[in-house]
Amino acid sequence: MPELVTVADYITEARRILQDQDDPKRYPDGDLIAAINIALMEARRIRPDLFLGRFNDLPSVSDPADEVKIDPMYRPSVLYYITGRVELRDSEDTKDQRATVLMNKFVAQLLTVQS
Repeated sequence: MPELVTVADYITEARRILQDQDDPKRYPDGDLIAAINIALMEARRIRPDLFLGRFNDLPSVSDPADEVKIDPMYRPSVLYYITGRVELRDSEDTKDQRATVLMNKFVAQLLTVQS
């Protein structure tokens, strides 16, 4: 798995998972960036301890070069949220199920201690 440091890293990996690498893209960069921002807000709501010392700053990114500031351990979880969120707009039943699984995986990974 890539390092997932910048917005561009998340967009690239999300497109790989979504099989959205050919032009024209199904999911615009703006939608993926919005999903990153919502994932960060959800992570802050669920696990405020991940944002200690940054409570006055709402987590937000807007440029592909921006760093996504979250503990490296939770970067894959953010990726699951991004891919699930953008898949919600697809109308196929199988996509809805996959989107739900991905978003639930985000929450489970934030809340569960793995052994």
